[in-house]
Amino acid sequence: MQVSLFKRHNVSISIIKLTPLIDVLFILLIFAMLVTDHQNFRQINLSVSTYSNDESEIALDELIIRIRTDGELFLEDERSTLPSILETIKHKQEKRSNVSILLSPDTGLSFSKFVKIVDQLRSSRIINFNIIGNGD
Repeated sequence: MQVSLFKRHNVSISIIKLTPLIDVLFILLIFAMLVTDHQNFRQINLSVSTYSNDESEIALDELIIRIRTDGELFLEDERSTLPSILETIKHKQEKRSNVSILLSPDTGLSFSKFVKIVDQLRSSRIINFNIIGNGD
């Protein structure tokens, strides 16, 4: 009698046919497309604000500080020193909270000079400022 080391097992493999499944999905897709009202997707409900965007009502103070390459400072095209500029900024911020401080360094200004001026502004608790180009 011969003993087989490998026993044969009858394995039944169930085969799922995908064609009916695809047909059913296609019918569901067509049904969903016919039932859906596409006009609602094109409408957006917006609430219109009653506030005016008139520039005369929005008073924004801008202080432009121009920094030349030699380190000279100009406040609104007038030569000034950093302590007087800091005093002007603090005085304007006491009157209005929305003072916009714009720093305009010249193209050839060294980075270390610019950082020193920014550090002095920050040490005076002036942290809200923007850096703009000089228009050259």
